[in-house]
Amino acid sequence: MLASLACFVALASAVAAAPAASLAVPAGFTVTGITFTGTGCPSGSTIIASTADKSAHIATYSQFYAEGAPGIPVSSGHLTCTVSLAATVPVGYQLGIQKIEHRGYVELTSGAKVSKSSVYTFTGSATQATSSANYLGPASQDIVTSDSYTPANTIKSPCGSNTALNIVTDVDYDTTVAGASGYIAEDSLDIHFQFLSC
Repeated sequence: MLASLACFVALASAVAAAPAASLAVPAGFTVTGITFTGTGCPSGSTIIASTADKSAHIATYSQFYAEGAPGIPVSSGHLTCTVSLAATVPVGYQLGIQKIEHRGYVELTSGAKVSKSSVYTFTGSATQATSSANYLGPASQDIVTSDSYTPANTIKSPCGSNTALNIVTDVDYDTTVAGASGYIAEDSLDIHFQFLSC
């Protein structure tokens, strides 16, 4: 009897500790609007493509780059862009981030330094996730930053409530070395949702 009770308690604990599983796209979910604001993504400089079920999106940029060199204004060394994806979320579900991937390019002379940072939030939730990367010249290369999350560690939207995923990305030319020059470009952004029960 005691052995059976112990087994039951162990089984119940294991079930309670099991992480939530990512679910299929629920009926009633949709993305109702996507907006871009900031110096790195002025009107007409972005293109967005989405899957039919609205669970994944890719944004491409034509003017999102920070640069520095003798004679270039300091303001050209810091650009920012906020991407907001407004979503309708059915009762009993919440959104999470499955993966966000940034692709770009750096071209840097010796001593030049650039950086990229992002903050991810859901409207109505107090939690956030962050991502950052730094690059030092000399360099001339493609760059990829990929942030992947499980159902257990992703940030989540409020349960059964309409929300928006907000992605704030900054690119910076950080160099004070005399004569150095270069740039960092954010070329595209891949966004993948995951769906959880709540």
